[in-house]
Amino acid sequence: MDQKKKMCSSENKLEMLNCGGCKKRILQKEVKANLVVLLFNRFWHKDHIKCVYCKLPISDGRILRSKVDSSKPACYACHIQTTHPACVVCYLPVIERGLVAFDRLFHIDCFRCAICNKTIPQRTGFYERDLMLYDPSCYMLYIKDDGIDEFGIFPAVRSALLDRPSGVTSGVNNDASID
Repeated sequence: MDQKKKMCSSENKLEMLNCGGCKKRILQKEVKANLVVLLFNRFWHKDHIKCVYCKLPISDGRILRSKVDSSKPACYACHIQTTHPACVVCYLPVIERGLVAFDRLFHIDCFRCAICNKTIPQRTGFYERDLMLYDPSCYMLYIKDDGIDEFGIFPAVRSALLDRPSGVTSGVNNDASID
């Protein structure tokens, strides 16, 4: 008889608990039907587990504790977004491997030359000028000893534009007549 009282007492306590999502009572029949889980020391209806940030249901099983409220769940994407530092180029979180240059964090694929836009391999080194990154060949060809003129154009590029044969313009035919 004592055991039955304990069982009834625990069933009543279980029914008194509220869902962490909808705040409604968790019923014994929901527990028996496997519709409830224990998450962060609270019971939740499985279909009420939503990310505290994006408010979307978390159905992939990757439920993480949010930084906003430790009793609330966060989806994997939002957890990564809120707990990892961002790349200075694309602003996405750097999850695995990143590269730090001049106290700025980059994804390895975002670490690119400002002129040719090619990824700068870590083993070749790089140059920096005015917070712009350059691979060695672009730096030697366009930047070293030249600088940028008052119009923001590299002198080597300006001279290449000025040394065009006469009559060659930027794609516009100046000799065309309109009849």
